[in-house]
Parts: sequence; structure tokens; C-alpha cells
Amino acid sequence: MLFRSDNDVRSTATQELAHGWKDDSDTLPWLKDCARPDKDENVRQVAVHELARGWKDDPDTLSLLKDRAQSDTAPEVRKAATQELARGWKDDPDTPRLLKQRAQSDTEAGVRQAAVEELVRGWKNAPDTLPLLQDRARSDGSPNVRLVAMQVLARSWKDEPDTLPLLKDRAESDTDSNVRRAAIEEVARGWQGDANTLVWLKDRARSVTDNAARGAALQELASRWRDDPGTLAMLKDYARSDADSNVRSTAIQELARRWRDDPGTLAMLKGYARCDTDNNVRGTAIRELASGWKKDPDTLPMLKDYIHSDTDSNVRMAARVNRFETLPDGIY
Repeated sequence: MLFRSDNDVRSTATQELAHGWKDDSDTLPWLKDCARPDKDENVRQVAVHELARGWKDDPDTLSLLKDRAQSDTAPEVRKAATQELARGWKDDPDTPRLLKQRAQSDTEAGVRQAAVEELVRGWKNAPDTLPLLQDRARSDGSPNVRLVAMQVLARSWKDEPDTLPLLKDRAESDTDSNVRRAAIEEVARGWQGDANTLVWLKDRARSVTDNAARGAALQELASRWRDDPGTLAMLKDYARSDADSNVRSTAIQELARRWRDDPGTLAMLKGYARCDTDNNVRGTAIRELASGWKKDPDTLPMLKDYIHSDTDSNVRMAARVNRFETLPDGIY
């Protein structure tokens, strides 16, 4: 039996009353009361949505939403009110101002991100939108907000002269590895035809201190520059000698999946599976062998051996899982 929390029950009851008794004279005053600051925050959130969608023309709805967007103590309520204002009151002159305020100064990253997304959706061509996005991509305190702003710039303002330099700056100097990785991916995706991009990606792949950058750059080189004469050699080198096991595993995966027919790939995978001292690398090699070389006569015996003899429990588990995926139908 599934049990629902009191908050879920109250939220569901609020929705059902708003939908099923919309014409009842008590429903609107009751919903307004539910949106008051002293009520349960989940109920307040539902009440905000229902008032915006069912009673848009009521003279109190707009002022209530503005108040909740700016002063509610619960981030999810502020976010809900911000989104409803952006979608239902686009022509109100206060709406873009309020969205900019929430995007720049709300204390909660999720609210700032929602405001950024709504500004792009509804006010992309407003003169303040691009500078605001550039500022959020560079200086927002949340990695998620910086990442979203950066991706929007890359996809909607590709031809803006400041976009590519900003992305490269984020790829090289952002404090968060996910943002750096995403910036590399956006540069590779959006500027693949730029002659400087390949050179820049190779430089990122050679970064001594940034494991995330090396891994992301290797993936993009393998995906988009497979035919470049230096790509295969670089992947083999990183698979063999990178100081970080995740980067080595990334290189091994790319070699196994994109150079399956290369005469050295199968022997390389067997070698890493048998002899590498790093557990992560051995596990990666085992998974790729099981996935891509199921019918090779050595694969099943190797998996059986690793189930019983590998010193690392994660490697033994990888071998056990992939053994059953490798067995011929009907054999267990």
C-alpha cells in the first residue's frame, strides 16, 4: 500500500476543489486564503498555480502573484509565481522588471534559473536580456544557473561576437567541473566548422590540471573529429598513460565504440581487462568487451574468471552483470 503525506493530501485536495468547484462562490476566497504566507507551502504553491490559471481576470490575482514571487519564504512558491506571471501576464510592464530582479537577486538558485529561462522564452529580443544572461553565465553563485545561461547563449546567440570568447573562458576558468565540461561541449557543437576549434580542443585535452576538461575534450574529438589524423593516436595515448582513471576510461570507451574495427582495439581491451592495476579501467574494459565482442571466444571465459578472481568488488560485479548479458539464449 502507498501512503501519501499530509502535504500531498492537502495539495491534491486544493487542486480538486479548484477544478471541481470553480463556480462555487466560496472557492475563490478560499484559494486566496490558501495562498497566504501562514499556510502550508505546498498548498500555497498549488493555490498560486490555480489562481493564475482559473482566475486570471480577478483583480486581486496579479497583485497576489507579484507579492508571492517577491516575498514568499518558500523558493518553490516564488518560482511558481514567477513562472505564472511570465506566462500569463507577459504584457504587464512590471513582469520583465520582476523577472530580472528574481534572476539577479533571488536567494534560491532554482528561482533565478526559472527567471532566466522565462526571460529568454518571452523577452529574448529585449535589450537587457543578453547582458543579463552574460552576467549570469559569468558570475552567478550557482553552477546550475551559470550552466543554463551559458547553454542559452551558445544556442540562441551563437552569432553574437562575445559568445564564443565567453564559452571558452567558462571552459578554462569556471570553478565547477560540470560547467567547464558543458562549455567545451557547446564550443565543439556550435563551432565545429571553425578552424581554431580543433586546435583549442586539443589544448583542452592536454590540460594538466583539469580532468573534466580532458575527458570532455576527448569525447568531442572522438565524436566530431574522428577522421583527424591526430585523434586516434591521442585517444590511445590517454587510454594508456593519463594520470586520472576516469579520463583513461573515457578514452577506452571511445576507442571501443568508434574504432571497433581498428586491428589494435580488441587486443588493447583484453590487455587492460587482464593487466591494468586500476579497478575503474579494468571494469570499463570488461564492460566494453562484453558489449562489443560478445562472440569473441575469449570474452565469456574472461568474464567467468573475473567473477571469482578479481580483487575489486566493483570489477567482479561488472563481470557478473555482463556475463549474463553475454550468455547465449537459454544458458544460465
